[in-house]
Parts: sequence; structure tokens; C-alpha cells
Amino acid sequence: MSQFKGSAFPRHMDKGDVTWIWSLPFTAASVREYLALVQDPNPIHTSDEAARSAGLAGTVVSGMYFAGVAELILIRALPDCAVENMKLRFMAPVLIGEKVRYGVLMRAKTENGHPKVVRVFVLRTGGIIASVADITMQSTA
Repeated sequence: MSQFKGSAFPRHMDKGDVTWIWSLPFTAASVREYLALVQDPNPIHTSDEAARSAGLAGTVVSGMYFAGVAELILIRALPDCAVENMKLRFMAPVLIGEKVRYGVLMRAKTENGHPKVVRVFVLRTGGIIASVADITMQSTA
């Protein structure tokens, strides 16, 4: 896991058309609640020792947890749409206690002008890309 370091978000990727939204910090308590809900026993999410033995700096947020938050971010940014399909690539771990910044970029629209394809960047502190999601949307309007 230590090979997942991410890379810096290139400034040229935001031409003023990315909507940026900050998350609240991912707390140990919220991560434990999420893990219990999805029955994920992986100790890298609850034990610093286990996380460090896997080559991480400390306990990390489950990637699917911040992917789920990405869907909530989309609802805020694009209220008349729903996720049809999401392809997610993980590039760097998110540490417990860390806030991330979600960037929503419209890639394609329907004939009616509704969002059809969206890319969501998840950035860690310092602008490091934690994940990139390519999402096909459905209009609910």
C-alpha cells in the first residue's frame, strides 16, 4: 500500500470550471460507524499499528467511504441528477482526521444540457490526488 502516494493536482486541469467542495474531517468515530455498517474488518482503518505495518502513515479512511461522500457532493453540486455508474481509481490514502476537497468537473452534457459525464477529483491536504471518479449521470428533472 505504501506505493500509493498520489500526485499533485495539476493547476491546468481547473480552468475555472471545477466546483470545489470541502468535506468535514473523517473522524475515527465516523469511520468505525461506516465500517460496522458495511462489515469491513480491515484493521488498517482502525489500528495505527496495522496501518503502519502495511506501509501507511497511520489509520486510513476506507476508500469506499469517501467515494460515498463523493455521491453526496454530487447531489449538492448537481441537484437534478443521480449517479448511474461510477468508476473510481484510488491514488493515495486519506488519513483519519483529514479533510478532503472534492472537485466536480462536467465532462459532457445531454442534448437538454443536463450533466451526463462528470469527473470528481478527491484531493488530500496539499492538493494531492487521493482518487479520481468518472461518473455517468441520470437526469431526475
